[in-house]
Amino acid sequence: MSTMHDSLLYDAATNSLASDVSSDNCWTKMVTAGLTVGDAKFFSKDIKAVEDLIKKEYGLKSMPSPWRSAKSVVLTAMAAAIKLTDENGNIKGKSAIQALLKANKDEKDVEIMPKVRAAIGVVLKYIKSGELTPKELEEIEDMLKEAKDLC
Repeated sequence: MSTMHDSLLYDAATNSLASDVSSDNCWTKMVTAGLTVGDAKFFSKDIKAVEDLIKKEYGLKSMPSPWRSAKSVVLTAMAAAIKLTDENGNIKGKSAIQALLKANKDEKDVEIMPKVRAAIGVVLKYIKSGELTPKELEEIEDMLKEAKDLC
């Protein structure tokens, strides 16, 4: 038996196969495995490896719903730097994490950030180009200081 067969992710995947009732168990093990890895990119690779193994062993086209749901919420939370545990180290429930993700996804922020990035990109381009006068550079510096103070 391989090391992957002994992993929490393998347990989570096989538990999710048993029935939808196992979704709490799948969630807990998925979060625990995610906390052990700590990095969403590395964890995503681990998940893919376990999914490939489970699909092969059980002849599945896709993973069961509890697995897919837990995977989505955990990876999204990790990428958004949302803590999966409370102040006592207890694993937060999936619904609680989903609520935090929803609150974190303010529509206004989603729409404005591409514009902010584009505007800053233009400013950086002109600063690097050397085309700005010393007075223009000073004005930009003042605006950036003001922005920093507001943050």
